[in-house]
Amino acid sequence: MVKRMLSFSGGAGSFLSAVRTIERHGRDGLELVFCDTLAEDCDLYRFNRDAEAFLGMKLTVLCEGRTPFQTVFDKRYLNGSRADCSRLLKGKMLDAHAVATQPDIRVIGIDWSESSRLEDIREKLPQWTWEAPMIEPPRLTKEGMLFEIRRLGLEPPQMYAEGYEHNNCAGSCLKAGIGHWKHHLKARPAEFAKSEAQENEFRQQYGDFAILRDRRGGKTVPLPLSELRRRVESNETPSLFDDEEWGGCGCALNVEGDE
Repeated sequence: MVKRMLSFSGGAGSFLSAVRTIERHGRDGLELVFCDTLAEDCDLYRFNRDAEAFLGMKLTVLCEGRTPFQTVFDKRYLNGSRADCSRLLKGKMLDAHAVATQPDIRVIGIDWSESSRLEDIREKLPQWTWEAPMIEPPRLTKEGMLFEIRRLGLEPPQMYAEGYEHNNCAGSCLKAGIGHWKHHLKARPAEFAKSEAQENEFRQQYGDFAILRDRRGGKTVPLPLSELRRRVESNETPSLFDDEEWGGCGCALNVEGDE
């Protein structure tokens, strides 16, 4: 029996990866592993429960015990690999679980638009064999994935309906870009305000650091969330922003960074 360990994020890609894996290989030897950052949207947990019922399998839940912002304060570093929340709270947990359980194959939920990431993972973690079912035909867009989830009788996670690219950390991604955080301010102002307060607390303790970067004029400087909010609320010209910079961390697929 071939053992597979699938990284289940609570998102569309990992759910449909589980569907395809079960269709092709069955449930025997398959483990679905979810890493809880303790900062997730409540509807992610609803979707996980619905997914368990549909797939006929229970998730293995791993939890490091800290939230992303707690790792930032513990490391005293807000941006970069020294305080890599995705690596600490997901990547390292999944790698340790794989070492303990020794799957023959690790399954991940990236799709065809991210196929280069699969090669990167294979190069950096060659000790495991990797599969990415959503890279293979039939290839679906994000909208296609959400349509397929509904066709199967499940309601996709709420964050997709709100315009987010991913269903992680209730939108408060510490490695996302300006475009993401502008959207977050509009879609979830209360969550944005909470992150802004936490960032301000960090800045008061440790200096001029920020989640975001202002790269105008060929110079890179910190861009605090409070300043981003001020610019948005004062309707400053679009040239002051990079609306296409959504960023993100790859979450469980992050294979770099130190503890």
